[in-house]
Amino acid sequence: MPVQPGIDGDADTLCADVLSAPSRPDPTSEIGGESALSTEAAGELGTRRGRGPVPGDEIGDFTLQRRLGEGGMGVVFAAWSHKLARRVALKIPTRSLDEVVRARIMREAQSLAQVDHPNVVRVYEIGEEGENLFIAMELVEGVTLRKWLSEAPRGWREIVQMYLQAGRGLAAAHHQGLLHRDFKPSNILVDGDGRVRLIDFGLARMRDSSRDIAATFEGDEPSGPEFVLTSRAGTPRYMAPELYDTGATVDARSDQYSFCVALWEALYGELPDWRRTAPHPRAVPGWLLAALRRGLALDREGRFPTMDDLLAELTAGLQPPRRRPLAVVALAAVLGAGVGAALQTAGPASACADPAALADALWPADQRAALRSAGESGMSVETWFSEHVLEYTKARATACRDGARWDEAARARAATCLDERERALRAVAGTLAGAPAGEPTAGAVASGSRNRPGALADPAPGRRWDGRLALWDRALTPASDCVDPRRLAFTVEPPVHIDLSEATWLEEQLQSGAALALAGDPNAAAARLHPARVRAEQAGDRWRQARADLALGIAALDRGDEAGARRRFEAAASDAGAVGDDFLVADAWRWLVFVDAARDPDPEHALLLLPHAESTLYRIGQATGPRMVDLQLSAAWAELRRGDLDAAHARLARALQGGSGVDEALAARVLRHHAEQAHQRGQLRPAVDLARQALSLQLRREGPDSRSVADTRQSLARYQLAVGQYAEAEANLRAALTVAADDPDARERASLELDLAVVHYSRGDLAAARTAAERATTAFAEVADPLAGRADRIALAKLRGDLSLGTDNPAALRSYEAGLALVAAGPDLPETRDNAVAMRVGLAAARQGMGDLAGAADAIERALSQVGGVSPDVAAYAWGTAAELELARNHRREAEAHCRRALALLSDDDAMARELRQLLVRIRASASGRRK
Repeated sequence: MPVQPGIDGDADTLCADVLSAPSRPDPTSEIGGESALSTEAAGELGTRRGRGPVPGDEIGDFTLQRRLGEGGMGVVFAAWSHKLARRVALKIPTRSLDEVVRARIMREAQSLAQVDHPNVVRVYEIGEEGENLFIAMELVEGVTLRKWLSEAPRGWREIVQMYLQAGRGLAAAHHQGLLHRDFKPSNILVDGDGRVRLIDFGLARMRDSSRDIAATFEGDEPSGPEFVLTSRAGTPRYMAPELYDTGATVDARSDQYSFCVALWEALYGELPDWRRTAPHPRAVPGWLLAALRRGLALDREGRFPTMDDLLAELTAGLQPPRRRPLAVVALAAVLGAGVGAALQTAGPASACADPAALADALWPADQRAALRSAGESGMSVETWFSEHVLEYTKARATACRDGARWDEAARARAATCLDERERALRAVAGTLAGAPAGEPTAGAVASGSRNRPGALADPAPGRRWDGRLALWDRALTPASDCVDPRRLAFTVEPPVHIDLSEATWLEEQLQSGAALALAGDPNAAAARLHPARVRAEQAGDRWRQARADLALGIAALDRGDEAGARRRFEAAASDAGAVGDDFLVADAWRWLVFVDAARDPDPEHALLLLPHAESTLYRIGQATGPRMVDLQLSAAWAELRRGDLDAAHARLARALQGGSGVDEALAARVLRHHAEQAHQRGQLRPAVDLARQALSLQLRREGPDSRSVADTRQSLARYQLAVGQYAEAEANLRAALTVAADDPDARERASLELDLAVVHYSRGDLAAARTAAERATTAFAEVADPLAGRADRIALAKLRGDLSLGTDNPAALRSYEAGLALVAAGPDLPETRDNAVAMRVGLAAARQGMGDLAGAADAIERALSQVGGVSPDVAAYAWGTAAELELARNHRREAEAHCRRALALLSDDDAMARELRQLLVRIRASASGRRK
């Protein structure tokens, strides 16, 4: 069930604190984030105060969908954001706000926006609607922690684990200089995955301010209608003693006190009572009771110095009993028994393996030959992967040659790093060679190649790895990292209570799981990585937690779970930063920027993360090179998506300048971004030239059978269509269709057939256009989800209507109506607005052709009401059709006005402008003839 910031899932606790600070005590009002107001009473109160917002209303960019809660001053709705293309929680005041309450609402949004952490709810937007404000926030599918605690019996470990997540969110706020000051279980949400988010920062303030802006009434949890007048905001049952002193300063230890009250209540089922020497009996260990008593000290000086210290105490208490310490070198000695085991002894250079021999062991000649035999695509990928293998063997040789000068710990770190890279490369090698899904070990790959010399497992060899090159480009970090002095200088002390056998098991799970993620088996990867991540967390091993989360994020992204991937990358960045592994931090930030730039409805999120990623790359000395180029490409894509073409150009230029030694895959991506940018600017011929250059690089690297090559051909064909290069566009689309023919997902084939139909239609070959449109329709019929590819389906309906208009108006009418039904079947899509209005215009023209002038007038009126958000061409088409209709109705003055309005939108040499000028002549001739 969806729960949004400040709203409990039960009927007792409905409404957000930020919307409900009354000017005097009111027994029905929301108090401190909770409300004693029932659903029925809230509805009656809303009726007395007027209609207020209701589902279906438009508030700014949002369409209200469902009321989720109501309080003394406002309501919270589930709403659809047309700009973000996602559901959000929208807080809306329903009565006028004085300056104090307005400032408080603003402060909540601004405070939350400062904290970027997986355990803190996100704020998307704060805006104004008339005299009132609204806040758009993350809509969380789940329940409050209070509700979660009541749903089932919970063990003390499970409870502490949940509160640890909430505590990490609270600590993140403290790191930004913010205090929450209203921490309680109803201000904590738990989603369906067990992820906790801290909400309701309406009472938050910067630590350097000792006073709140005004006195407010704050109340209790739903268990009692207690109201206490105080000049300090908060909920009395959870407030630290110093918050009652209006002259006292407060700091983060006040939040710590509230945290400990809430955790005590969750564990013992009652509030702390200092009149008793011990709480009611429960199987809770003594160390936990001692930690809570310290956090509940009446004097702040007796509490933990920071939330981080309290969290560290709780985390340490959850660990298993301490065992024999582990030496880093001993672990590496066990793990480094692969191809480069000689590194452990760091013998003389003459004892080091020859790089060519290492390469042949890792990437056998028969596998390379089998890949080359797959055709041009296989040859291109074989060249690409061979370069990765050679880079790895050079790093191995460097480690073996120079290892004698390193200390034992540095040699161990290099060996572990290189073993991890080797395993990743073997995973890719197994995938390229068509090895069956599973553990991509050296033995499996080697035995497979011996049993089937020169053969590939897949009858369509490229299909096994096609489309994974972009993931591999990003995930295969440079092997040179393993011998980078900065990397070797990094050290993390292993937990003293983790023994050699457990550390060995963790490394095995992490490395094999990461390899399976690269091999394209995300489920098998997760089966290895999840247990390792849990064990690492129990052991307090944050470094291995971070590595597990990074690999789990890649696996989640491969499954299409972008939200899950984002959570994993955020956790990886946090844990890696805590232990000081800047290389791992840099990769986690890079993945985060990529996910938000490419997939998040609001690309602004990627740009907010960008400075963190850039600063980390500077710290590790990689201000240039593939990592920085990849980061700038993601940033450029985010700029393009939000429509800032100048900023996108600057990012792309920076990517090119930093691309010394960058491979052709990255260069092709740069050129594709440039082409899209030029097309959006209306620079049509430069867009064609840039896309051609990108295609040339991709063909050389991947061959003609790659899906990414087919994608570039489709983009190039669209650019060529815009400049009238119909034959070239058709050739590229047909080549792309050859690649898509074997794709079990028919959507790509349908999209290409649609583009081909548009090419035929644009050059006047209506018979060929109809044939291609029928093939597109047939392909879409193979897709189970009737709304999959909705934008293309809408465009196809519009094209089919255009093809029938004038020759079979009833058929045109049916096509346009089907397209408009698709428009209404989902959220507004910017790319479909032109087609939606054009179909309404087509409806008018079809009805006019059928003699239904009244129906035509209704359709054109609706079309004209929507022309404000469409391109000039479509707007001119609408006004021109309106002029034709008015002429048919003998409304010559209106016809001439509409015609002139259409002409004003077009350049003089536009083909439609020529038709409109002829229409204007007809209108004038008609008027002249009538006067005669």
